[in-house]
Amino acid sequence: MKNIKYDLIVIGAGSAGLGSAMVMNEMGFRVLLIDKNPENIGGDCLNTGCVPSKALIQVSRWAQAAKRIAAFSEHEQQPLSFEQVKAYIKSKQNIIRKHENESYLRSLGIDMAFGRACFAGKDSVEVSGKIYRAKKIIIATGSHPLRLNIPGNELVTQITSDEIFDIGQLPKEMLVVGAGPIGLEIGQAFNRLGSHVTLVEAGARILPQVPEDISCILHQQLEAEGMEIRVNSPISSFADKQTAIIEKNGQQKHLHFDLLFIAIGRDVDHKKLLPDKAGIYTDKGRILLDKQLRSSNKKIWILGDAAGGLQFSHLAEMHVRNTWFNFFSPIKKSFQ
Repeated sequence: MKNIKYDLIVIGAGSAGLGSAMVMNEMGFRVLLIDKNPENIGGDCLNTGCVPSKALIQVSRWAQAAKRIAAFSEHEQQPLSFEQVKAYIKSKQNIIRKHENESYLRSLGIDMAFGRACFAGKDSVEVSGKIYRAKKIIIATGSHPLRLNIPGNELVTQITSDEIFDIGQLPKEMLVVGAGPIGLEIGQAFNRLGSHVTLVEAGARILPQVPEDISCILHQQLEAEGMEIRVNSPISSFADKQTAIIEKNGQQKHLHFDLLFIAIGRDVDHKKLLPDKAGIYTDKGRILLDKQLRSSNKKIWILGDAAGGLQFSHLAEMHVRNTWFNFFSPIKKSFQ
């Protein structure tokens, strides 16, 4: 295996990585797909993002509808257990996992390797002590959630989208930090399931990237559903494992929580890939790209979240389509 030179090595088995590997394999080229472990196949979309979050939202809609119906009934509504919610989420993930798993990908003829990947040269990648070479290499390692770095960090457990679907039970008091799409959708879903959700945002309004009138309407709707929203309220520190301190108008306020959910954004860091060994230029840990998503080593492309742009699965899929067009066409498509 280690003496094979592949047509393509893909690092990362998320949306961009799977699409790239499967397209090239279908065209008859020899492909090696690398990821940290078999459970990570499918990437954020299948494991911690699109699929589980939308399944969670669906269950929360049913819970909200049940609350409204209960207002017309003499019988008290029985709360859902989070184990039931997780079972539903897992059932939806399993539908997609039938075609996003090691056995299925190997059956298509795609070679697999698992472990931490790093460059060993301009056309080679090392995984678990083995060296693999290829004519072309695609980096599709995704992004990771940011966490707060403030006084008292060591006292608390910061839950991000990587962990939220594995918690043991529905929290009574949930503190959501960050009013972007992830913070809002997770906060609203847990509020509808029965948690008391407080959302804090350092900026002046929720969803700052959308028009202000839309942000205002959504703010009002979420508060009408029972969420407590505090803008212009950055967390300055943690007093203990269940207490955050926010600063507003020069005053401090203590917020209690059973679960702390952090949704302050995502980041990309390529340092662990050792890009210098492949002759790749970087800036502050990120690989520098041209308009075709190529690195300074023209054998190596970066697709999906790892490219550092908008972080959407459908954008990763567009990266795949345009990159394969550029591989085989004299007319090149630009991403900028």
